[in-house]
This record gives sequence, C-alpha cells and structure tokens, in this order.
Amino acid sequence: MQPTHQRRSLKLKSSEDLRSAISYFNQAVKIDPKYGEAYNGLGSAFGQAGQLNQAVSCWEKALDCDSSLTEPLFNLGLAHRALGNKGQALSYRIRYKNQHSHKLNPEEKKKLEALLAELQKQSFQSNR
Repeated sequence: MQPTHQRRSLKLKSSEDLRSAISYFNQAVKIDPKYGEAYNGLGSAFGQAGQLNQAVSCWEKALDCDSSLTEPLFNLGLAHRALGNKGQALSYRIRYKNQHSHKLNPEEKKKLEALLAELQKQSFQSNR
C-alpha cells in the first residue's frame, strides 16, 4: 500500500500538475527520508518539468535508499543520455538490464539489447 502522499502525487503527476506533485513527493520524503519510491517519483516529476539535474539527484537518492529499485536505473539512463553523458547512460542501462532483464518479455529484451548496442557504439565513438 502506497502512503497517501505518494498516491496523491502520482495522480497529480499524471494530470500535469507537476508543482503539486513535487510538493507532495517532497512531503513524502520528509516523512520517510529512506523511501526510495518517493525519491523516484520526485525525480520523475522533476524530469517531466525539464529539470534533469534535479531529477538525476533524486533518482540517485532513490537508489541510495533502495538499491533493488530498477525504475531509477532506467530513468538515469534516459537522463544521462539526454544530458550527453553517454558513458553514464550506458552504465545505468547495463545495471538496469542486469537487475531487470529476467522480468522482460522477449520483445522488450530485444529492444533493450538494441539500445545498449547503440549506446555502446555512441560511447565508443565519443571516446575516440
């Protein structure tokens, strides 16, 4: 069962009321500073608001709180790719694959492998 603040913030986030979602997620992490899912949600709200550096910080905090979470790994891969940090994007995507691939269907695994191959290629080319 999700705490009230997280349920309410998820509803707000889906209705594009990002400032309110950020406020509710902030309240949730103040109540429970070790709640990784709330940091992940806060990061997602910041990401949707275009505040990628704050989003990255929240997703990293989510992993500090709960290293078993896979969504922050996926999100960090996207964010670092958008920020031009191809090496970090690749690193997070590999971690995501290692922790989550057993849950993916064959089509999702194929897409993830293709994405990883593209990131490896881009990372190699930028290191030349």
